[in-house]
Amino acid sequence: MTEENHAISNAQGWASTIVELYHAQQKLEEDDSQVVEVDGEKYHSVDELLDRVQEMPLSVQVREDWKDPGAEGEVTEFNILLSAGGPALRIIGDLDQNNQPADPQMQWQDWGTLWTDFDSDLEDASEALAWFCEQFYFGD
Repeated sequence: MTEENHAISNAQGWASTIVELYHAQQKLEEDDSQVVEVDGEKYHSVDELLDRVQEMPLSVQVREDWKDPGAEGEVTEFNILLSAGGPALRIIGDLDQNNQPADPQMQWQDWGTLWTDFDSDLEDASEALAWFCEQFYFGD
């Protein structure tokens, strides 16, 4: 009997929701008179859906590269924390020269484990994850 890994189940659930939100936004952009439903919540507009996306993370953080003490720095990485504790889930990635997210990667962690990459096998998962990260402000 195989024991369920709750951290991976958590990551799969989040990935599924992000993909559903991505598709819902596309539907609303095609026809703003329709109503879409994701995880039991109804959305009547793109703005309403994007407001929900921006409320989802526990935190959004950035950090700088290595630099000489006293030198000016630029942010180069981001971290979006989706759930904490055991299990925990985050999205990390690089920021380009315009502080836009690049190469986002979901990672899960559970008690006693290191952060581990999670790659969803859902269709459009990579595009949806990139879209999700693009909804946040990472600085000028």
